[in-house]
Amino acid sequence: MGPRDFVEILSRRRRASLTVLALCFALAVLVALILPDIYKAETTIVLNNQDTRLSEPLAELERIDFNRGAVETEMDVIQSLRFLGRIVDVLNLQDDPDFNPYLSRPPTPPSNPLEAVAHSISEIRESIRHVAGLLGIWPESNLVPPTEAEQKIAIVKKLQSGLGVERSGESLAIRVSYSHTDGPKAARVVNRIAENYIAASLERKQISVTKAIALLRRRASALTKSISDTEGKIAELIRAHKLDDETLDDKLRTRIAQLKAQLKIVQNSKQPAADIGLMKTLETELGSLEVEQADHTRAKLTRLQLEREVQTDSNRHAQVVGRLANLDSQVDVLDPSARIVSDASPLAPPSSPHRLLIVVAGLGSGIVLAVMLAMLLEGMDTRIHLESRLAGITQLPNLGVMPVVSGLSRHGAGLHHKLLDNPHSHAVESLSTAHFMIRGSRTNETKVMMAVSGWSGEGKTTISIGLAVAAVLSGYRTAVVDLDLRSANLSQALGLHGRELGIESLLSDEAELDDVLVRDLVPGLDVIPAKSQTPQPGKLMHSAVLPELINTLRENYDAVFIDTPASLLVGDAFVVGRLVDAAYLVVYRGRSQSVAVREVMKRLQIQNVPIVGTVINGYKKNMDRQYGYNNYAGYYAPAKKSFKLN
Repeated sequence: MGPRDFVEILSRRRRASLTVLALCFALAVLVALILPDIYKAETTIVLNNQDTRLSEPLAELERIDFNRGAVETEMDVIQSLRFLGRIVDVLNLQDDPDFNPYLSRPPTPPSNPLEAVAHSISEIRESIRHVAGLLGIWPESNLVPPTEAEQKIAIVKKLQSGLGVERSGESLAIRVSYSHTDGPKAARVVNRIAENYIAASLERKQISVTKAIALLRRRASALTKSISDTEGKIAELIRAHKLDDETLDDKLRTRIAQLKAQLKIVQNSKQPAADIGLMKTLETELGSLEVEQADHTRAKLTRLQLEREVQTDSNRHAQVVGRLANLDSQVDVLDPSARIVSDASPLAPPSSPHRLLIVVAGLGSGIVLAVMLAMLLEGMDTRIHLESRLAGITQLPNLGVMPVVSGLSRHGAGLHHKLLDNPHSHAVESLSTAHFMIRGSRTNETKVMMAVSGWSGEGKTTISIGLAVAAVLSGYRTAVVDLDLRSANLSQALGLHGRELGIESLLSDEAELDDVLVRDLVPGLDVIPAKSQTPQPGKLMHSAVLPELINTLRENYDAVFIDTPASLLVGDAFVVGRLVDAAYLVVYRGRSQSVAVREVMKRLQIQNVPIVGTVINGYKKNMDRQYGYNNYAGYYAPAKKSFKLN
C-alpha cells in the first residue's frame, strides 16, 4: 500500500477518524481543565565536602570525605519512615485531612459539574458501605476506627507519595521536592523536611560526641583506678621485701659469702665429727639467706613491671584526658553535616499539569487512534476501494477508471450525448485509455470486447456505452450489442427500449441483422438493442446464430462492445465469453465485494474467458488528482443525484 492508498483510506474513513480525533481532543481538553494544579516545592541541601565524625578506638574527631555511597545513604535517610514520622509530628499532619485519609474533609461546593457528579458518587458509595457494614457484609476491619499508629503509617505513606529526593549530578547537592495541590503547604512541608534533616544530622553528631565523652570519662576513671591499684601493689611490695633499703642486697651478698667461707673451713677441718653441729647451723643460715636474696630479686623485678604498668596507664590516662578536653570544647560548636542553599517558595507557579502538553498529547493520540481505526475498518471492509487491492485479488492490471457522471436521468439516458459533448472530459480521456489498453492487451487483433461483473449495479452498461463513445471519438467504426436479455439496461440507456424487434428476434431466426440493427445512433455508432422482456433468454444464448453474429460484427466493425448480465446470477457471460476477443471485469468502487470478485475470476478462468483486466467504476471528483485529471474535472461534480447504470 502506497502513500496515495493510505491517504485515500483516511479520506474514505474520515467520518469515523474525525469522530475519534474529536473525542480524543475533547477528552484531552476536559482532562486538562479538570486536573487540579499541582505545586512542586523544591529545596536544595548540600552536604559538606568533609564531615567531622568520631573515630574509634581513639574517640577523636576526624575529617572524612563524602563519597557516592554516603550521599545515597543520606537520601535514604530523608525518605525513611522514621524521619518522615518525625516530620508528621513536627507539622502535626495528623489533624490535616490532606494527609490523614481517616479524617473527613469539610464540605466544599463543587467547582464544576464533574466534581458534583464525583461527589454524589462518593456519597452513594459511603452510604452503601455503611449499610453493608451494619448488615455484616462489609469486612469489619474496614469499619473499625484505626489506631494512632495506623493513622501515622498512612500519613507517612501519603507523605512519601509526593516526596522526591534526587542527587544533582555527581555533586553533593540533594534536591528535595514535594508535590501538592496547595502551593504554600507544599513549600512548608519541604522546608520543614530540609530544616529537620539539618537538625537531625547535627543532633546525631552531638549524640555521638556525647556518647564518646561518656566513654572517655569511663576510660579515664578506669585508668585512674588501675594506676591507684598498681601503686598500692608497689607500696605493699616495697614494705614486704624492704625494697626501700638500698643496702640490703649488699648485706645479703656479704653475709652469704662469709657463711660460704666458714662452711668451707669447717668442711676442711681434721675433726669433722666435732664440727657437724656447726656445719648444719651454717648450712641452714646460708639456705635461708639465699632464699631471701632470691625473693628480694623477684620483688625488684615485679616492682619494675608494676612501675612500667603505672607509666603506661598514666600515658593512656593523659591521652584520654586530652581527647576528653578536645571533645568537651567542641560539643557545643559542632557544625551540621549539610546546609540549605535554597528554600522552597510558597508563591511558586504550579508545575503541573502541563495543559498544553496534555492537549497536544491527546491530539497526537487521537491521530494515532484515528489512523488505527481507519485501517481497522478498512481491513474489516470486504468491499473493494483500492486499485492495489483489486490487483491483488485478480492478478490483472487495472485498465482505467470511470468517474460518476452527474445530471443523468433515472436510467442513465443521455450518457452517450454528454460524453460526446465533452470529448476532453475526465471520463472520455479515462475511457479512451481503457479502450486502447483493452485493444492492446492481446497479441491478436482485438475487436470484440465484453463487459462482465459479479452482480448487477456495478456499471457494465455504463462502461460499455462509455468505451463505445471513446472508440467513436477515436475514429473507430463501433457497434454496441445488448446481450443482457433479462433487463436490457443498455437499450434503455440509449433510448431504444420497447422496440418490437431486438437481438432476441435475430437469435431466434425471426429477423435479419439489418432488421434489428440501429445504424448511426450517433455518427459512427451502431446498436443492436434488446427487448424489455424476453421469454427463455438462456435458450437464446445458446443459439447457433450467436457465433455467426459475432463473427459478422468482427468483420464489419473496428470495435464491438457487448453488454451482458451479472455473472454470479446467470451464466450468459460465460457463453458469450468464449466467442469474444477480450473481456474486462467491471468493479464498482466501494460497492463490489472482494468475495464476489474472486468468485467471478474463478469462473472466468474455468470457462477460459479471455479476461484481460479491470475497469473501476464510481470514482468521485475529489479522487481525480491521483490520476492527473484536474483539467477535466470541472465537467463533473459529486454525484448527489447521479444515476449509475448496471
